[in-house]
Amino acid sequence: PGVNEQIFVTLTLPPSKTPLQCEGIVTWINYSKTPAYPEIPAGFGVQFMSLNIADLFAIRNFIDNEEKNRLAPLG
Repeated sequence: PGVNEQIFVTLTLPPSKTPLQCEGIVTWINYSKTPAYPEIPAGFGVQFMSLNIADLFAIRNFIDNEEKNRLAPLG
């Protein structure tokens, strides 16, 4: 996809087996061969355009839990 391109996104967030689906717009791209930001992995960002409130909360909870796990002390 290119920047400003509209895409259709399907995500499955653990532990749920039910996929979330919505439209989005590509907001940035970091190419693997010519990265604009070498300190971050290759990929792209998406602005979600058509999330329902339940899916929005599911994504927010997933991100919050991932941040807690990443920042939790080991041992």
